Amino acid sequence: MGIAILPMSAEFSWSPTTVGLIQSSFFWGYLLTQIAGGISADTVDGKLVLAFGVVWWSIATVPTHVAA
Repeated sequence: MGIAILPMSAEFSWSPTTVGLIQSSFFWGYLLTQIAGGISADTVDGKLVLAFGVVWWSIATVPTHVAA
C-alpha cells in the first residue's frame, strides 16, 4: 500500500489528508483482521478459519469484474 498509494493519489487527485485517511484505514483494517483471525484460530481449528477466509475471499472477488 505504501508504494501503490503514490500513483493512485496522482490519478485521482487526492489530497495528503485523503491519502493519510486511506492509509490509516488500511492499517487499522489489517490490524483488526489479524487479531480477529488469531483469536478465531485459537478458539476454533486454524484450518477451518483458513478455509472460511479462502471461501469468503473467493465470493468477494466474484463481483470485481462489475466494479472494474
